[in-house]
Amino acid sequence: MATKTEIAPTEEKHSRPWHGQGPVKGDRYLRRDVVLDRVGVTKTTLYDWIAAGNFPPSIPLGGGSVGFLESHVEMWMAWRFECAGNAA
Repeated sequence: MATKTEIAPTEEKHSRPWHGQGPVKGDRYLRRDVVLDRVGVTKTTLYDWIAAGNFPPSIPLGGGSVGFLESHVEMWMAWRFECAGNAA
């Protein structure tokens, strides 16, 4: 069984779609608390995933604040769905 930071065997065949992707038109930054609410995990789990390359990294916004591109979070959600074998 995969831990929170490992990639499950079914996920190894899928590339991470947010890698190398810039913002898309109309994109916005989501604050960390919004991302945590959407994804439904703790801050520790989120940062473990980021360190393992399994979640899009945060972007420094200044003053100690960080944000996540909304398009990257949506790509991650679709990727997880696909990795779970739920893609059409």
